[in-house]
Amino acid sequence: MNNNTLVKAAAAALASCLLVSCLHDSGPKDGPVGENPPGPLRIYYDPYSEVDWTHDQALLAQHHDHAGASEARLNAYDAAGYDVVPLMDYSGVPNMERALKERLWPISSCVTEDTTAGFRNIKLLIPDAEEVGLSQRHVTSPFLTDYIEYYEGANPSDPAPKYRTADELVELIRSRGGLPMLAHPWYSAGELVSGPDAFGMEIYSAYIAAKRAAGEPEFVNEDRNKKLLSNWDAVLSTGRWWVGVAVNDHFGPYSATNSTEPGIRDSGKILVYAHEATIELYRDAFERGAFFAIQDNGETKGAYPKVNSISVGQDSVSIDAPEATGVRWISDGKVVGTDPTLTYSTLPSGSVYVRAEILGPTHVVYTQPFILRHVGDIDGDGRLSAEDEEMCEDLEAGLLASTPELVAACEAHP
Repeated sequence: MNNNTLVKAAAAALASCLLVSCLHDSGPKDGPVGENPPGPLRIYYDPYSEVDWTHDQALLAQHHDHAGASEARLNAYDAAGYDVVPLMDYSGVPNMERALKERLWPISSCVTEDTTAGFRNIKLLIPDAEEVGLSQRHVTSPFLTDYIEYYEGANPSDPAPKYRTADELVELIRSRGGLPMLAHPWYSAGELVSGPDAFGMEIYSAYIAAKRAAGEPEFVNEDRNKKLLSNWDAVLSTGRWWVGVAVNDHFGPYSATNSTEPGIRDSGKILVYAHEATIELYRDAFERGAFFAIQDNGETKGAYPKVNSISVGQDSVSIDAPEATGVRWISDGKVVGTDPTLTYSTLPSGSVYVRAEILGPTHVVYTQPFILRHVGDIDGDGRLSAEDEEMCEDLEAGLLASTPELVAACEAHP
């Protein structure tokens, strides 16, 4: 996500950005970083470390639904209490009738001032689309403002950037300022792990739940929401840091499902803790992973357990969620704790991540993954090396900027 001079320069930069923020723009290092050696563990990256639980704005958001720029559907999201809604639909396939042939951006090009002026809750509309050129390998593109398209059927003289493969699609989204998110990746974990390195993936979809409730065989025979979670854990177990989102995908607050399950409608959402409700600070919070993915299957929406805070210490991590009916800590796809406080010494040796599921009567609130590293792995590269020792020596000599994270890491150094 070197000679000694370069190592020390990198170490100084690393420490000055709190050991992690410059490794993945605002999040941790992209891609696999190796396996932890055996021994005691600590949390190396806490996605909630910059959250001010008292003053940050908890923004209810959606990152995959097909509201397009429909006034009626946007108003339905507004009435449902959403703060952030994407302007999106299928996009980027010239020979697909339903797919957009241009980006729904800027806002003024597709949504009237009268509509936005009437919002009571929506604070931000964000650019997004479901890029559907590759069959069953769709990718959403939040924050991308450019129109991109699949090469097949496209006019060669059309200047829109084009892609042929999944790798090209993910890279195209990244290179033009978006964050590639895998849409409903219920295919094999092996393909997912060996595929393009996205920024994250969907881990719950109301679309899947609705199809299961409607009795569609391919969804009944396999619970594809469980598959999504299993696939997320498979990716995280490789050492990658991917965020996970819950989405509505056709079953937002405007929808009347054809199932007998009233909780399915509007059951997939995220809650993002941004310092302010601006698109820049919202994106910053999302990239840091300062949000929860929420499966909200209650008939009355918004009754999921509220999280007051998450506290990461040198020996344990704790979740303060008084209304929760339980907590599950997950590492390597297995439950490793069921108390609100998880002590690192109880984790299996060599673990590279842990995440939590905070339970309600008909809800699950998913944290983003915390990255685990050996206590001696100061720079977080998944290895124990001389550079780790040098960072602590340089800290003691005053050659590195002192931060609470670096001091704690060196104090725990064996």
